[in-house]
Amino acid sequence: TVTDKCVDHRDCIKEIGCPAFYLEGERVKIDANTCVGCAVCAQICPENAIAPDKRELGQILSGQAGPIEFVMGRLRVGEAMSPPLMRNVKRYLGIDQAPIERDIIIDAPPGVSCPAINAVMDTDVILLVTEPTPFGLYDLTLAQKAFAPLGKPMGVVINRADIGTRDVHRHCQQTRLPVLAEIPYQREIAEAYARGQIIAEAVPSVRPLFSALVQSITDLANLPRLSTEVCHA
Repeated sequence: TVTDKCVDHRDCIKEIGCPAFYLEGERVKIDANTCVGCAVCAQICPENAIAPDKRELGQILSGQAGPIEFVMGRLRVGEAMSPPLMRNVKRYLGIDQAPIERDIIIDAPPGVSCPAINAVMDTDVILLVTEPTPFGLYDLTLAQKAFAPLGKPMGVVINRADIGTRDVHRHCQQTRLPVLAEIPYQREIAEAYARGQIIAEAVPSVRPLFSALVQSITDLANLPRLSTEVCHA
């Protein structure tokens, strides 16, 4: 919401170019249905004239999947602003408190938009999952460039690794992006996934692969962090 503190600098419109902003006569307004909740506008406004709006975005739900606890955010039907709900899910998990004495996996949405950035910005490691196809390589390249400024270690898991081309492997080698695991294209894996089973339990032959992946992620998390200056260089 644009409050009465607004003195028409219009930095919010000129600097970010966010489609949520529009002019109503000479007044700056925000379209709540277009806003994605990134809060960049509130940070750059010199008059602190932008205040967070309040409305129900969805629900925070929790449950159990075998021995694993999970927490999820469910958006209200028709709601497009997911980042604030995601931040509340992470706050529920205590991610904003340090130190955390347990391992937490955040299942990020696809793409490199605000929801994806919000999902990974508090993590220790970013795991990029791709496939050895032209589309997979294109999306992997976008994600690598988008997440690099965060200065977090990244690794790749190649799904259906024994189909397609070797272009993804060559890209990872050229950009020094470690391939942590290659999941084979197997009918048993697809069937277990379709039934909602844990693949490492349903298909014993790939259990060592996932055990090694856990260790590789742990090793990656212990690497020194890159500064954002280095990432942008």
